[in-house]
This record gives sequence, C-alpha cells and structure tokens, in this order.
Amino acid sequence: MHTTALNNLPFEEAQNYLQKVTFFKALLQANEDQHEQLLQVTQVLELAPGEVIIHKGSKDKIFYSVVKGKLDVFANDSSENAIGHVLAGQVVGGLSLISQKPKTATLAAARLSGAILLATDFSLFGEIDDFSHVDLVTKLCLFRNVVNYTNLKLDQYRHHSQNPELTKALAEIASFTGEKGSLQELIALEKQALNLGRLLSRWNTSI
Repeated sequence: MHTTALNNLPFEEAQNYLQKVTFFKALLQANEDQHEQLLQVTQVLELAPGEVIIHKGSKDKIFYSVVKGKLDVFANDSSENAIGHVLAGQVVGGLSLISQKPKTATLAAARLSGAILLATDFSLFGEIDDFSHVDLVTKLCLFRNVVNYTNLKLDQYRHHSQNPELTKALAEIASFTGEKGSLQELIALEKQALNLGRLLSRWNTSI
C-alpha cells in the first residue's frame, strides 16, 4: 500500500478524485469550510490487486471512499468468492463507525485492477450531538450517504436471496419522516445505521 496526503497531490488530480465521491460533492455544495477541513485529514491509498483494506471484525476510525478501481467484498478473511463489490464513488466503513460496531465483512482491492481510495479520519465527528469540529450539515451528509448505500446494498442482496426472514426485517426498518436537516433526522439516521448494520451482518453470514 502506498499512502499520500490528499493535499500533497496536484490540485487537478485531487479534485478529480473528490468529484467521483457523492459525499464530498454534496459537502462541497453544503459547506465549503467543512469540506476543506475534512480534506486536511484525508489520505490517498493505492492498493495492490487483492490487497485487504478492511478485515471482518476489525474496528478503526477511518471511512474510505473508492475513487478508482473497485473493492471485492468477502464474508470473512478466509472466503475465496466475493459476495459483492464496492465501486468508484462509494463510501465504505462508515456504517461501523456510526454504529461503533466491528466491520461486518472483509474488503480487498479487485484482484485484476487494484484500487485507489481516500481514507478520512472520522475522529473529528465526535459524539452524535458534538458539533465542536464537524457541524450538523456535514454529519447529515455522511450519515445519509452511508444509510442510502447500505439500503441499496441490502436491496441487491434481497433480490438474490431466498431468505424471507431477512427480507421482512429489511422492510420493517423505518425511514425518517420528520423535519429534514434537523438533529432529529441525524438521530434517526444513527438508529437506522444500527439496525442496518445488524441486518447486514446477519445477511453476510447467511450467504
């Protein structure tokens, strides 16, 4: 793995990476100062083909954004066949950070192409109601991205699954219907992340 601070890259190269990530694009539009603050704690990781970046059961304070290539998702470290893929533009690792639970799967760079990721330190986010470093808008941008992507992933699993119990459990996870942009939405997203994380863990085990 080769690591470089994002701010050490040529401006055009760094912007090219950031424009591929939905979270960073949304944050730039919502709050340019917060966008710049997160860039200060973001590294660029170049992974060799097959190199593991996340081990199932591990915990850290980093969320990753895929900007080139893709990641293969495995049920655990010893699995040989991928159960899914993470493509450029998607954020990974955020679900376990929000839920404060171990990772639910093992992720490795694609065996043919490798991958380039952005690795951003989540420590600035603090507790759910701590806005001393990261404001409400920034937290909402990330939490929405993580919950939406996890819902999409689980919906893909549902289409290929013969497990009615898990399909029913996914349908029963309620979406937020209150005031958008509020602290209540952030708390609801945190609760969704907890429920989705538990369900994703069960689904990965069942595949």
